[in-house]
Amino acid sequence: MLLQVCYGVTIVSFLGAVHWGVAMSSGLSGLAGSKIANEAFIYSVLPSLAAWPVALMEPGAGATVLSVLLPSCYLADYTRRNLGFPYWYMGLRLPLTLLATFGVLLTATQHFYQEVERAERLKQTTSR
Repeated sequence: MLLQVCYGVTIVSFLGAVHWGVAMSSGLSGLAGSKIANEAFIYSVLPSLAAWPVALMEPGAGATVLSVLLPSCYLADYTRRNLGFPYWYMGLRLPLTLLATFGVLLTATQHFYQEVERAERLKQTTSR
């Protein structure tokens, strides 16, 4: 489970890095182009800043946070979809985001049930 959470952290970081690459290759000029590029550069580091603390969490909580971060990154991409992404990018993003979010939600659910079972066993051993 910890490996899946750490992999999810890496994926969320990569999703921000895509914005960095788009900004670097945009070729936009002028004040409006500079503003768009600056916003992309700023946004490009936000997913990493949000995701890396998740690697320090226990797996259930980390997976739960990732289940919010992954769709949030998709929504941010969707709002910026006309600012330089390849035409096929958003077509991939939705199914991959849904699949990854479902996967981390399964991990969070499994971890939750394992913790409930552990608490019940502990309660049984202490009540004897």
